[in-house]
Amino acid sequence: MASEVFGDIRDFAELKKAISESKADLVVHFAAQPLVLRSYKNAKETFEININGTLNTLEASIQSECERVLVITTDKVYKDLEKAQGYSEQDPLQGWDPYAASKAAADILTQSWLELHRHEMRVDVARGGNVIAGGDDSEFRLVPDIERAISNGDALRLRNSSQVRPWQHVLDCLDGYLAITTGAIGKINTWNVGPSDDDLCLTIRQFAKQYLIARGSSIDVIESNSTQKETAFLRLDSSQMSRELSWRPRWDSQKAITMTADWFGRVQGGEDSRSMMFSQINQYLSKNQE
Repeated sequence: MASEVFGDIRDFAELKKAISESKADLVVHFAAQPLVLRSYKNAKETFEININGTLNTLEASIQSECERVLVITTDKVYKDLEKAQGYSEQDPLQGWDPYAASKAAADILTQSWLELHRHEMRVDVARGGNVIAGGDDSEFRLVPDIERAISNGDALRLRNSSQVRPWQHVLDCLDGYLAITTGAIGKINTWNVGPSDDDLCLTIRQFAKQYLIARGSSIDVIESNSTQKETAFLRLDSSQMSRELSWRPRWDSQKAITMTADWFGRVQGGEDSRSMMFSQINQYLSKNQE
């Protein structure tokens, strides 16, 4: 990084100052309150960050004369239609929990914004899947929860373990985002970035079992149901990315699990986390992948 500025996405003046001084041609908006359970505990904060933060980013970018903006939302922006097929970019948006609702609102806000400023600035929206990778230590996320249980020798507690999610490695997700920023033209502005259609549909229970095997762990697993509403079956149809941008994920969910477990295992064993990161990036970019 040539430089970095730490601030609050809700502070428009500071955000605009940082973007303007960077003289950036491209802004990628990642900042969010991304945790579903935290959104139930503090809905107001979640809405303020995810909606107002997105609006601030778009306004600061156009005032700073940026050429294009990519806004990252989530696979959870889609209305729960209780279908077994992947959700496409044309499916309706809605959110029950405050996190999903705030991201759906940010998604709609962005689409409205791009229509207002289509001739002044390129704006795209990317909807990623359930991203995993080494280094994540967030609360209420599956891989960090597993790793904390392994480290502490505790039982792993799973909520709603029969739910299906589109698991993907962070490097695949980022590669898709880069494909959008370098290749997206024309009137298509919303993009699903998820696993391949032929990838396995893993439930939370199946994912956890495979991850524990990859980590060589035999800790107990305790399953329970959550009182909060969450989508039971969620997959993304990423065929538009393949058709329009010739993009496909390089690693399937099995490979994503293996690489994530390998990262945590090696770093726990004493290897340098930064070196592991670069090693996995180089392996991802290699034409001769295992």
